[in-house]
Amino acid sequence: MLYTHINPSGPILIIEDDEDDQLILNRILKELNLIDKVIYFSTPIEALDYLQQATVHPFILICDINMPMINGIEFKKQIDQDPVLKAKCTPFIFWSTSINDTLVHQAYTETTIQGFFQKSCTYNELKQQLYYILGYWYYCQHPVFE
Repeated sequence: MLYTHINPSGPILIIEDDEDDQLILNRILKELNLIDKVIYFSTPIEALDYLQQATVHPFILICDINMPMINGIEFKKQIDQDPVLKAKCTPFIFWSTSINDTLVHQAYTETTIQGFFQKSCTYNELKQQLYYILGYWYYCQHPVFE
């Protein structure tokens, strides 16, 4: 289960306010042998500022849904409303412990997300989820990679 060359030109952006979750994700990504840069943001506002100034296309955005200041759905709406950010076609997924039918429906009908996943309860399951999520986007044909 190793990827050794996932889009070396773009970082993985993780918007997660829980420092323990950030540490776990960082450990998992290292174990998966990813060579990409991973950038963590504790708030969507920080991530939005980065996206508006970045010259590199991120590989993927992985965002928690329950975030400080604005929630993940509002954050994604802001990306969708920005013509420059929307045109970058960066894959965006929600990965959250909080999940219910209303949130999933809202995320898919009010934004242009590419996935909504519930965080698994065990370390190995979290690792497997990330492996499959990142692997899918690695092999997917996408305008960002042209």
